[in-house]
Amino acid sequence: DLYYPLLMLMVAGILGIAMATDLLVLFVFFELMAIPSYALVAFRKDQREAVEAGLKYIVMSAVGSVIALFGISLIYMEAGTLSYSGLVGMLAGGAMSKAAVLMLVLGFGFKAALVPLHMWLPDALSAAPSGVSAMLSGIVIQGGFFALMKALLVFAGTGVSYGGLLIVMALITMTVGNLMAYVQSAYQKADLKRILAYSGVAQMGYIVLGIGLGLEYGVRSSFEGG
Repeated sequence: DLYYPLLMLMVAGILGIAMATDLLVLFVFFELMAIPSYALVAFRKDQREAVEAGLKYIVMSAVGSVIALFGISLIYMEAGTLSYSGLVGMLAGGAMSKAAVLMLVLGFGFKAALVPLHMWLPDALSAAPSGVSAMLSGIVIQGGFFALMKALLVFAGTGVSYGGLLIVMALITMTVGNLMAYVQSAYQKADLKRILAYSGVAQMGYIVLGIGLGLEYGVRSSFEGG
């Protein structure tokens, strides 16, 4: 049975994201979290909906991973290192840094299910086994958010402001997530999962809004709330 080994690999990737002290290591563990989750979404491979959801998930997530990797490569091009300790004071905050920030937000934003990068999540949660759905909505999208925050931390003190971008994305995410949850039907199990999926999208909006306000305006309570 591959279910539990895949689940443990996904958890190992999430733990690795938390412990990574290098952007390349962070990306590797991010992928270690992502790849088993593709298989788990499509675990019921005899069901058409599961295969379709898994395919949509892997395509969109792979696009996000490529974009994030390009962002990391721009950081390496500018600083010559990817370790957090080595990056201190090495980024000038110019056009290349701004492009890297945008790519990191877009790339890791796919996994964090930020609108408009969230479209894989409702289908994935509906088609996956219930245990996997709980991990996706409660752990995996937060893992994508932590990867995003850890990647953006290297720009602290460079003058590159990305709090405003996060605020805008958070407001859109909150609004779309709640409205889409409201219009779903809860009469079937799959539909109930879609309600929970869109609710999870809205919750990510709340979290990102707190972090964005803290970054943009230096409000400590916003960080704590987020």
